[in-house]
Amino acid sequence: MSRLLIDHPEVHQQFMHGGQNPFGRIPVDQTIEETVNRDTQTAGGTKGFSLKQAAVESSANKANLIRFLVAEWKTPKLRDRLNDKQLYVTSEKSCLHITKDQWAEVASLQWNQEEADTRMILNAAHAAEEGYSAVVVTADDTDVLLLCLAFSADISCPLFQNCGTKNRVRYLDITKLCQALGDCVCNAVIGMYAYTGCDTLSAFAGRGKLRALKLIMRSEHFQEVFRKLGQSGELSMDLFKKLQAFTCKLYTASMTTEDINTARHQLFCAQCGELESSQLPPCESSATSACPKPSQA
Repeated sequence: MSRLLIDHPEVHQQFMHGGQNPFGRIPVDQTIEETVNRDTQTAGGTKGFSLKQAAVESSANKANLIRFLVAEWKTPKLRDRLNDKQLYVTSEKSCLHITKDQWAEVASLQWNQEEADTRMILNAAHAAEEGYSAVVVTADDTDVLLLCLAFSADISCPLFQNCGTKNRVRYLDITKLCQALGDCVCNAVIGMYAYTGCDTLSAFAGRGKLRALKLIMRSEHFQEVFRKLGQSGELSMDLFKKLQAFTCKLYTASMTTEDINTARHQLFCAQCGELESSQLPPCESSATSACPKPSQA
């Protein structure tokens, strides 16, 4: 610009005196505080589109995104891209079956539970009933694996779970895994998983699920106990006593007592009191508060 007068005098004259349409300001891209697009802008320019983590994790935003995608896939323009594929998409309580030619709600896949994991199993069973040669459940989640094991017998085709990372994908053959474990163990895993620690229940300190699983695999008695726990919404006093016996064995295999309060006392005395409370099994009152209230039946 310092050589503008020498190199381009005619342009310099325009700058100095103005043209036919002189202007008094030059608009530039700048950041305006408290705007809708504030998170996508930076001073002096713009950057790539981004969302705050809280916005991504918002349940309301996820639900709105699903509604938007469902509405778009129902349009002829997007349906045409399916060619010979079929799309099943769930939105709130309903499930839609979308093909190139039409879309319709599937009455047998309507669901009123909030938990998405169990809904996966319902869709897997429906796919098997529709005649698909195999079903792949994509979820890197232990809850889903246990549900697949428990309900594999109700799915009439080979069942696989796709898990792992982006660069290391694994396919678990659920059908073969069930055959190796046996029906009794598969029927017990849901009750075992819930009792030994899940989303709503604390785990036993220092006692992992693998130890609990090995104990169940060695005992047909405990397999039946956890089958009943997993299939029933109620906890009888008799079943609660059997769970206490399992807890005692979980801490010491040679334990003869089946009462967890007695087991706590024996372990404490055996170590002359040199134990942290986390190294002892829970007392009966803690176990009662963690489980459904035992009935007298």
